[in-house]
Amino acid sequence: MFKSNGNLYHFTMNIIEFCILFILILTFPSSTRQFPQGAPSDVCETFSPERGHRARPSPISEAPYQFIQYGRRYQRGQMMVVEILTKNNDNDDNRDSEPITFKGFIVQALDPNTLKFIGRFMPGEGLNMMAECSAVTHQNNRLKTSATFLWMPPDDRNFGEVIFRYD
Repeated sequence: MFKSNGNLYHFTMNIIEFCILFILILTFPSSTRQFPQGAPSDVCETFSPERGHRARPSPISEAPYQFIQYGRRYQRGQMMVVEILTKNNDNDDNRDSEPITFKGFIVQALDPNTLKFIGRFMPGEGLNMMAECSAVTHQNNRLKTSATFLWMPPDDRNFGEVIFRYD
């Protein structure tokens, strides 16, 4: 009767398990997709690309960037500046380290009372306008340390408030 060597048996099972896992990895498409030309239009409602791209939730204080909205109240005809800036530390210890960068973003303007899309972003270098949902996204996936946007309030209101949703 054939008696198997325990070590050989475990080695063979490890090889088989590895081969099965390797085949599964090659068979299934990647679950993370990037959007080098900007977020797809279906993000307007869900604000999530829904195509496998998922950001890991973390406290805002731990974010490597900051979102700056220069004012919450608007008047008709007055543009508002909105920025995304990385938190690059100017500390002497970090002068030789690589700067913090990002590749993509999406920013959307909303009425804080109704959460409806309002206003529009002005065209700018490296920006894709999403007029259907008052949003702006990246035009390319080059590394960025900042992004500045100009937002124009709606023409049918004399004044109001705006909030910005971003990712």
